Amino acid sequence: MNTPLFWLLSLLALPAAAQRGIDPWLDALHPLPAAVWLEHSGPSPGWTSAQVWLRRSNLSGGAQLTPLGLQGWMMSDVALKTRERSKPESATAGGSVRTLHQESGRVGLGLGWDGQEPQILAHAVMGPWTAQCIPLRGTWAVSWRQRQTSGWMLLAHANQDLRALRTEWIVGLEKPGLGLYASSLGRWRVVYRRGALRIALGGGQTAWSSLGFQTGTPP
Repeated sequence: MNTPLFWLLSLLALPAAAQRGIDPWLDALHPLPAAVWLEHSGPSPGWTSAQVWLRRSNLSGGAQLTPLGLQGWMMSDVALKTRERSKPESATAGGSVRTLHQESGRVGLGLGWDGQEPQILAHAVMGPWTAQCIPLRGTWAVSWRQRQTSGWMLLAHANQDLRALRTEWIVGLEKPGLGLYASSLGRWRVVYRRGALRIALGGGQTAWSSLGFQTGTPP
């Protein structure tokens, strides 16, 4: 296959939810105030996409620029039922009790543009579960995380593209500053974070890399 055609197909093979990626290594970016990064995919040199995500309170949005055009999305989310938990203050505070409010999860709904047509976006986080759906594209994803005694977070992820009749399973290990992921479709990713810097490398059917910056600390 000639190089220009292979490069074009690698762009078309981006996830259907490219305007708000559903890959699990992007989950940590959702709650951050800002993230911006460049990606390279395919055999040709040069960056194949540039993305920016912004968040303020319950509103978030982002844009992605590729040689095929501009994509974007905006979402509003709300906290699910808030649980109250009492925590004793220090002895110097006279033994008073402080009430902490803890969210049981969040749900969000938004609109996006994938470069060709408008899209509806849905996102939910509840306990160890994260679910995402783009119904007009027939795309959904579910992730489950559990912290291990070693300190690593174990990840199991599934996503499905009903249009392409394709299902992908991803397993991963995560800890602050590092994420390791492997896919049933042959994709693999290594994500390294230090301060505001975020570097990622990967492979599979095509070579992949990413360089970006973020504000705030991932949960």
